[in-house]
Amino acid sequence: MIKYQVSPYPENFNLANLEITINDEEPDADDNGVNFYDVYHMKSNAEITFGFNTAATVPLHADWIIDGPTNWDGSTLASGVTGHTNETSPTMTFCKSDLASLTKCAQGEQWHITLMLHDDEGHARIIDITVETNDVEADEERPEADAIIDMRTEYQDNIEFKETKTVQNVDWDVYQITLQGEGDDAELVVHFDASNSSDADALEGNGIFTYEWKILFDTPYGGTEFDPDGHTFTLSEASGGMWSYKFKNITVDPTGTVEQQIRMELVVTDKAQKFSEKFRMYFVVVPEGFGDEEPEIQWDNVQLNSSKFDQDTLTISGQVLSGAETNEVYVEAAFFEENFSESSVMKYNMSQKGLWGKSDAMGDTDRFEITLNLESFYTNKSTSQRVYIKYYEGEYPNERWVTIKWIELNLPACQGLEADPQAEAAGGEFILDANGDCQWNGAWSYNPETGEWTENSQTSDGTEGAEGGLDATLIAIVAALLLAIVGGTVIFMRRGADSDDDFGGMEGAFGADALDPTEQYVQQLIAQGYPEETARAFAAQYVGQAAAEQPAGGQPAAAQPAAAQPAAAAFDQAVYEQYYQQFVSQGYDAATAAAYAQQYAIQYAQSQQ
Repeated sequence: MIKYQVSPYPENFNLANLEITINDEEPDADDNGVNFYDVYHMKSNAEITFGFNTAATVPLHADWIIDGPTNWDGSTLASGVTGHTNETSPTMTFCKSDLASLTKCAQGEQWHITLMLHDDEGHARIIDITVETNDVEADEERPEADAIIDMRTEYQDNIEFKETKTVQNVDWDVYQITLQGEGDDAELVVHFDASNSSDADALEGNGIFTYEWKILFDTPYGGTEFDPDGHTFTLSEASGGMWSYKFKNITVDPTGTVEQQIRMELVVTDKAQKFSEKFRMYFVVVPEGFGDEEPEIQWDNVQLNSSKFDQDTLTISGQVLSGAETNEVYVEAAFFEENFSESSVMKYNMSQKGLWGKSDAMGDTDRFEITLNLESFYTNKSTSQRVYIKYYEGEYPNERWVTIKWIELNLPACQGLEADPQAEAAGGEFILDANGDCQWNGAWSYNPETGEWTENSQTSDGTEGAEGGLDATLIAIVAALLLAIVGGTVIFMRRGADSDDDFGGMEGAFGADALDPTEQYVQQLIAQGYPEETARAFAAQYVGQAAAEQPAGGQPAAAQPAAAQPAAAAFDQAVYEQYYQQFVSQGYDAATAAAYAQQYAIQYAQSQQ
């Protein structure tokens, strides 16, 4: 018995040459030196096969002791009770049931596993390890980094994919960034999205703990002062993988033929502190307007500048010859330059009236037509009107190569309608009615349908009906009034002669004093609103004509009842009615037609005497 107990250990049967294996791999050693191994983290329901390696050459026997929530067969172990198996490589599934857990297994539960090895002579070695169900720490996969440019409307036209670049058999995207602004103010803030990065071991979410962004070689073209280690920006999982960077340095030479690239790298870390491989993007930064040529347009309407134009509409047309690299050249036309800055609603309203127009987006060789309406710009006077033309590349607020030109049109009065010279000589002119349309106002009439001009009043000898420079219409109206006055005077004088012989010796004085025809006509016309000068001219003209028609002897009107008769019945009523209907059919109002008809009926009656 004493000999057995003191026999030496077999060669190499020591702890230095002994290790536990889990699924044929040795766990990490305890860096603190307190235990043989670190706590081994495993996923819920993980199936683990235990084993051992030793350099001993003698046969060894294994005893595995388990102390934890469950036994080797999965049954529950009471507190303080251990389980045992003498299998050389036992296998067990680890899970303490927890229905509230996402995995249905409790997290953080531990099992203490002890391996006791001994040979036939009783020499033994003991080694142990603690295993724990922890799905977060039990990370078997490295996370994967992935990022894209978050394309936003404010800069989507400033970023262009160029090509791919192969590094270590992996293709990475290369983008061209066009800065906004000029000089020291030129820059572009670009947003990145790495939320698609992932950890295959994550229980929820993408499993990423940190995002590490790095920018390298961000220096102006030809620059030598830069940090070769780049600039690193580390963000937590709270960032959601969102990050932005401001580009300012132009990385191409002035000719644009030589370039250098800025490199972006992304590394993500999962919650088990495992790192991903590097994700990369490359950028070439160019100034605003780089590679963009000014649009060249051929116009079809150049000859209209400073020309006479009398059409209802004007069509601006032409063709884009070159400079439309992105197929977004536009042409606008309007009558006022400020219309180009109006709101979309105002422009729509103007387009419905033909006061503003815009072409579709155009590329090289595309044609355009914009039609504007000029009807509202014509008046009764000759005027000029500019038509403004704006063409540019891009869309608001990123319009480029903005150019504004204009042509000037000479618009004739009344859209080119010319009056008859005789009608103008008679004092007529075009006026605008309430609708803004040209209407003729004067002694002559104009028929817009036939284009014919007609003289409305004539004298008895067929000459123009405006003697002494007086308007024929006014003469006709005044004549009617004077006829009424003459009639009233004759009636009054007749009654005076019959009523009392005592007044007979005073007739000449009364007639000359109280009933002077000329002064009576003047006062009557002034009462009607005529200026005194005009009233006296009309009265003198009419009285002179009446005096020439009286018989010799110079008898007063009261002594010549036959001569005064035309004032009351100087025309044939049938002739009057014929003239009246004719003037009404020509469009004259009833009062004017009656005055004209009376004048012409009197003249006709006189011509028959």
